[in-house]
Amino acid sequence: MAKGKTKKVSYAELTDAELDKVYKEAKKAIQEARFQAATGSLKNVKLIRQKKKEVARVLTEKRKRELAQQAG
Repeated sequence: MAKGKTKKVSYAELTDAELDKVYKEAKKAIQEARFQAATGSLKNVKLIRQKKKEVARVLTEKRKRELAQQAG
């Protein structure tokens, strides 16, 4: 398996705590990648985009759960 590759995660199967953990890790990875990009040491330029999409997926799943809870 190539470095940096992870298996696909079904966010619907994760608990709220796990979603929060994934969210925090992705946000931290984005911040670190931005610093690396600014210094010119970022190897994988797609990393920032991938992590931003991961954050969006987590937030989408959290919103789905919120709406489902409100609906009943």
